[in-house]
Amino acid sequence: MDPTNRTPGIIPALFVGDLVCIAATHARRADHGIVYEITKENPVNWGLTPINGNGSPVRCPPQGLRRATDKEIEAARAAAGARLPELHRGQVVTAPGLDRHVPDTLWTVIRTHPGGAVDVARLGGDNGRFHRAVARKLLTELPAPRLAAVLAAAQQPPASSPQ
Repeated sequence: MDPTNRTPGIIPALFVGDLVCIAATHARRADHGIVYEITKENPVNWGLTPINGNGSPVRCPPQGLRRATDKEIEAARAAAGARLPELHRGQVVTAPGLDRHVPDTLWTVIRTHPGGAVDVARLGGDNGRFHRAVARKLLTELPAPRLAAVLAAAQQPPASSPQ
């Protein structure tokens, strides 16, 4: 028996730093396909951190873990490398689905949060209303040519109507 294995009932032995997935018997719907690193061994539940940087740490009993396959690890590392660029205050974005009545509404970032979420307000104002903590994955940066076209259209004087 291996004296360093604190959980002899689990084969193969898992240690801090190993990459694991939560077994289907213990996984929530949100846990499928996520690769975690074991960060802490507690007496009952172990601390796990996702290796792609997205999501929050979780705790799971060691019986609910399985070693991650090479294919799962490669997919998780590829997803980590494909992170969305950070948004900054004042940046103009679109958010399909945020305003169901006008899908092409332009929004501006007014505040950023540590997890990557941002607060956005309708470009041009909406009586001081704004959306709080919108997930980064829901937002699309406005391409420079489209932003230039919007600015040019805004600077055009209104067409005079025939009287």
